[in-house]
Amino acid sequence: MKSLVKFRSVSKTWNSLICDPSFILTHLQSSLSNKTPLLLIRGNKNGKLNYCLHYDNDGFDNFKQLRFPHFGNVTGNIPVAGSCNGLIFVQLYSLDYEDLKFVLWNPSVQRYISLPPVTRIEFMFYNVGFGFDLRTNDYKLVVVGVDKGDSWIQPYMFSLNENCWKRVTTTLPTNYSHLSARSWIAPFVNGAVHWLGYQKRNSGECSYAILGFDLSAKGFFHINLPESFTGPGDLSSRIMGYGNLALQCSGISES
Repeated sequence: MKSLVKFRSVSKTWNSLICDPSFILTHLQSSLSNKTPLLLIRGNKNGKLNYCLHYDNDGFDNFKQLRFPHFGNVTGNIPVAGSCNGLIFVQLYSLDYEDLKFVLWNPSVQRYISLPPVTRIEFMFYNVGFGFDLRTNDYKLVVVGVDKGDSWIQPYMFSLNENCWKRVTTTLPTNYSHLSARSWIAPFVNGAVHWLGYQKRNSGECSYAILGFDLSAKGFFHINLPESFTGPGDLSSRIMGYGNLALQCSGISES
């Protein structure tokens, strides 16, 4: 990738070729098919936040130390909101904590863009998900959440192609609450981002489901989990994506 960035300076023809969307897509597909998957690891060493890439192999070999950019006047931890095709979304916390601020970072070329903020005041709890819309060849970030009355709010969606946020009018999953504190990052699998949701029963227990949001169709769906998977509403579990979906469970007696 670094070589391609340098080659853009050779001539206008080379620059036009390398920046062409079809070339970028072909290069991406080639990279994804020929390389061993990489794992992004975030750590804190001597009070300094650092990111590094490791090969997903038995030796967990180190691939590259990433140089984390300086994002300006932010506070606290800088969590990763999602990653897709080598691009990383991080959330920034402003000093007033009033707006949701995100940055799209390409660590391969050490460039990033700041997204327009989203008003946070209406969200009591929220989740974010980042992925690629293959139908429109567009990267999208979606924010879903509930207000103080535990009612779902119509999602916000950011389109990289359009460079703006839009409200999404869709049928909300009103039967389910979402575990925002337990599944903050929404895995992107098969064109959709996913969260863990639950529905309270009359017995006081909860039934769980995986809630999904399709980035192309702009709609919610749910995947039922086994009936035996019950517990309190603060169940410490999370959804993970690694090729397919996986459910990491803890805090329950069932195996």
